Amino acid sequence: MASFLKRAENRVTKAIVGVVMPDLAKQMDAEGLFTEEGQASRDYLVVEDNGADVTIFSFSGFDVLYAGLARFEFRNVLQRLGRKANLVFVRDVHKTGFHVRPDGGPGGLEFFEQEIRDVIARLGSKHNVAIGSSSGGAAALWFASRCQMQEAVVFGAVLSADGFTKPTHALRTLCSFGRLVREPRAYFEMLIVTLGAWWGLKTINGRFREDELMNPLAAYQQRAHALRTTFYYGAYSFADAWHARQMAGFDDVRLVPLPTGRHNTPAFLKQRNQLAMALDAGISPPQWRLDTPQPERVAAIA
Repeated sequence: MASFLKRAENRVTKAIVGVVMPDLAKQMDAEGLFTEEGQASRDYLVVEDNGADVTIFSFSGFDVLYAGLARFEFRNVLQRLGRKANLVFVRDVHKTGFHVRPDGGPGGLEFFEQEIRDVIARLGSKHNVAIGSSSGGAAALWFASRCQMQEAVVFGAVLSADGFTKPTHALRTLCSFGRLVREPRAYFEMLIVTLGAWWGLKTINGRFREDELMNPLAAYQQRAHALRTTFYYGAYSFADAWHARQMAGFDDVRLVPLPTGRHNTPAFLKQRNQLAMALDAGISPPQWRLDTPQPERVAAIA
């Protein structure tokens, strides 16, 4: 039964990605990411060393779609921009928010942190950037804070499952009938994400104590280094706006509300031909010569 449901989920995801991001769907299909066998791969770290002084770490999320975004779409966009950078894809193999090691054992957060630190030391880049969407965005903030990276670019980062699973929040998402009329894709997307957040929280809480769970906001508050962060989110999504407000007040955080109720803001930006601009606006190492200052480039998107 579980296998049947998994296959059904993969078919639905493939159909949705095929409509929203057909090029991404082709790449994910070629890599077998829509099959149980492909998803069972234990390749948790893919490093592309281009001899650059900038390294970009892209983190996957719970969903197959967000793994595809991290592995292919972000990489393709950066290559089209012509920016020279090393690219590292970090995969949440077991879809547990990186809490589980690739071999299935506990201590995943510590394991991945050490792996990332080793990659940073090996590549020797002076400017390290973390990017991710949804739970991958939360991981980007967590590991950027823990591994002394210089920048983070996140899309709808899920800082706490409460944003979706708290009863009043879930009820507000369910009763967003105006959004259902104006932007039905956003409405159903948020329902699916809410159910996914509830299931993910139930799975993780069954294995780990509260003090063992990833807390991106606490890690960000406790960091001892500067970490410039660009936080994109759907302005009309109550849950995503709630997450964004948790990051308000930090001098090095730029919140960028987007005119949508969608959680999948990378897909929203891609449809508007602005995903490349959003990534480029969020990443500003001194090694890249920029014709337009970062604040103006970010403002042009919102």
